[in-house]
Amino acid sequence: MARASLGPDLGKYGFRLWEATLPGCGRVGYRLWARAANTAGEVQGMTAIWNPGGYMRNPAPSIAVHAA
Repeated sequence: MARASLGPDLGKYGFRLWEATLPGCGRVGYRLWARAANTAGEVQGMTAIWNPGGYMRNPAPSIAVHAA
């Protein structure tokens, strides 16, 4: 697991850029997850909490990448 450096805080509902260095990655495909944690130690879940209204659907997003 790598920790990311966060960009500037753009407000309560703003997106925040981040970047991380992943040493030792070979030339293969990977899946990266961006998982948030707050100062109280609460960590974003990996799976969705489904309900009829669609509220609270906030699992950690992921993206497929290829190291070059």
